[in-house]
Amino acid sequence: MLFKYDNAVLEFREDVDEYIVQSGSVINTAYSISDSATSAIERRARVDRARHIAKRMGWNGSRILNQNVLFPSASSAADFVAGDWRSGTQVWKNSRGQTLGEYKDRQQSFKRTNPSLYDKVLRNIATNTDDEVVGEITSEGTGLSEIIATLEALSNVQPPERVERIVSKIVRNPKIALLIKKQQEYICEVCGREPFRQKTGTLYAEADHIKPLGLGGLDTPENMRCLCAQCHAVITHGSDELIKELLSSSKWQP
Repeated sequence: MLFKYDNAVLEFREDVDEYIVQSGSVINTAYSISDSATSAIERRARVDRARHIAKRMGWNGSRILNQNVLFPSASSAADFVAGDWRSGTQVWKNSRGQTLGEYKDRQQSFKRTNPSLYDKVLRNIATNTDDEVVGEITSEGTGLSEIIATLEALSNVQPPERVERIVSKIVRNPKIALLIKKQQEYICEVCGREPFRQKTGTLYAEADHIKPLGLGGLDTPENMRCLCAQCHAVITHGSDELIKELLSSSKWQP
């Protein structure tokens, strides 16, 4: 979850309670702290301390942080940015205008009243597919109000995680698919629905392999048909009974 204070950005890692001032943040450490000093000696001491911290933490002289810096609390992070004591729970705000303190209070309050669904969803952020987790996070007892409250509590919890995967993919010939759609004038061969026009001005339809490539089907014109998006979705993801009903009046009757 990201929070801002002036021109600095703080990443709050809720699961491990870490506070990271992001690289590129503007830190006013050695320049703005003297305003609250009560004497010249105190002002010099604060400036020297701020410069020491800034140098140790990666301040590059242009007041722009050149690396991420980890802090044990939001207040210590705000102190580093402002050069004077600040209440970290009050000065850091997210994109919705919530202070860090308000956000944490809301999260804690929600987790106390809805621990099950909230925790289950958090464990699955940026992992697995919908089909793999839907059985775990939902049940007959999950009401709409709980789902809505969970989605609101999870709003902007953290930036999406980036993962690298090695994927085995069947190589298709897009030219064949295009020719099939043009041959059928982009009209669905199952329901007869006419195509819609995209923002680019071109017509839209989808090419479907009658026998899926994953089941040994060939990427040839004889094994392809032109479908509308809805029929394609039903044939790909629908139940056997629904597919049978859809194709009952077509030339591909089960």
